[in-house]
Amino acid sequence: TLIWGESFNGVIGLEDKLPWGKHKDDMKHFVRKTKDQTVVIGRKTFDSIGRKPLPNRTNIVLTRNLEFYAKGVIVIDDYKNVLKLAKRENVIVIGGKEIYDLFMPYASKIFKTVINSICYGDTEAPKVAKFEWSSISSKLLGENTDDIPYYIIEMFRGVSMDMVMGLYLWDGSKYNCMHKS
Repeated sequence: TLIWGESFNGVIGLEDKLPWGKHKDDMKHFVRKTKDQTVVIGRKTFDSIGRKPLPNRTNIVLTRNLEFYAKGVIVIDDYKNVLKLAKRENVIVIGGKEIYDLFMPYASKIFKTVINSICYGDTEAPKVAKFEWSSISSKLLGENTDDIPYYIIEMFRGVSMDMVMGLYLWDGSKYNCMHKS
């Protein structure tokens, strides 16, 4: 499973931070999906969040640096060991970009938040091959809060019958965030 947030224009980072700042509802969604799970994070992203493990999760830091140490995390230097672990338990990849790209071919599920804002950034979201993935759900949320409205999209690898029939539509006319597939 992969989880990330991106802006309307597909940006996930600016100078190792979220370009839209802290989005309370997206953070709550992230906690709900990752709490009590095993999460995999790249070393650079781990550094960017303060080199502290996320609470109530088993934290795995994937790094090429065999000397890397941080209290409260498991350090793994070979992604194949993470793949072996994922055969025994649910593993959620939480970033960064290189780590998403590394695990995308092996993922079976994606939790993606799309923040309804165009952001400048230096890091783009992972590419999702449109015809390899189907949406389980897509919900517009946050219209009645101080946060920027956003979509939560849950996807699984595989083609739905709706896509085969050409009937698969995204509802996004109000914010122009989604398009017909």
